[in-house]
Amino acid sequence: YESTNNWGGATASQQETSYLVRPGLYYFWLDNGAPFMTFFAQFESIFALNYGERALVETWVYLGFLYSVTENLSLGAFVSRAQWWWTTSDFIKNTAATEMCTSSDGSSSPCNTLRSTTTEKAIIAGVTAVLRINL
Repeated sequence: YESTNNWGGATASQQETSYLVRPGLYYFWLDNGAPFMTFFAQFESIFALNYGERALVETWVYLGFLYSVTENLSLGAFVSRAQWWWTTSDFIKNTAATEMCTSSDGSSSPCNTLRSTTTEKAIIAGVTAVLRINL
């Protein structure tokens, strides 16, 4: 980032710090005291600490299960709903005031004055495997 083409960064130190919170509920189904099935529900939130125009930038909701094949191997599946919020990047905010951008209606304005917020949503399904190694 210290080169002349640093994508509009105001400093050589370009870092984004996030804080992740992921509480969850688990139900462990035991068969004669041994693990059999695990069901889980989790909610994940990601907060931007030093970037962007929103504090909450991402959320996930997970529902899933794990089946204990052996004492050391579990296989399972999950489904999740994700949502992301995108805001104006530092690249746009830090461009020179002389750089002009053209909008969809044909008008021009300085690029560093553009502001936007958009969201993206997705449903994601997956499989998971947990291998326990005793050392």
